[in-house]
Amino acid sequence: MGHLVHSLFQHLQAWPAPLALLVIAGGMMLESMCVPVPSEAILPLAGWWAAQGKFGPGSQGFVVAFAAVTAGCLIGSSIAYAIGYYGGKPLVERFGKYILVTPHRLNTAHGWIERYGSGAIIIGRMVFAVRALISFPVGILQMGYRRFLGFTLVGCTLWNLFAMFLGFRFGDRVEGILHRMSLGMFALVALVVLVTGGYYFWKTHVSVPAVAKAG
Repeated sequence: MGHLVHSLFQHLQAWPAPLALLVIAGGMMLESMCVPVPSEAILPLAGWWAAQGKFGPGSQGFVVAFAAVTAGCLIGSSIAYAIGYYGGKPLVERFGKYILVTPHRLNTAHGWIERYGSGAIIIGRMVFAVRALISFPVGILQMGYRRFLGFTLVGCTLWNLFAMFLGFRFGDRVEGILHRMSLGMFALVALVVLVTGGYYFWKTHVSVPAVAKAG
């Protein structure tokens, strides 16, 4: 899928700027709804196009492209949030299989948010495979929309700026690097969660009984 998207965006290089902006915004919107359109392909190319002056001179073009992809993120995330909020877990589980939202992935993200709260939204927006899924369980848990939107904006801004800047500076060849870095971030977060969970289990199930027995 990533190779297909990459080829499509290469072809779009010759398209008019307004149409290209609409496509990159739409791609980010779809990814934020868990449709398999990888931002690792979209964002570096958006930055690369901005560097070539497609959207305007210098930093102006970068800002225009950044606004388009971020708007796409917020719209797609809001739609996913609304589906979770109003449809609940049964609706997401029933139709989620068509966009790769499995019950296991949904339960994992659900538990992550319950444990780490709003901060999970910011981290999740920068982790491969998680950023596309994170809005559904937030809606299911019925977090306030303003709060959700604020944390989503922070996470989207960090990821979009980082990935677009690499494309702006190094061209579209950074797509593969971003993919590997994102997988590395996911592994790091998983390790932190595992260590934290192990420490919590030790404190509550091992340490306390041992102290009680010694007393």
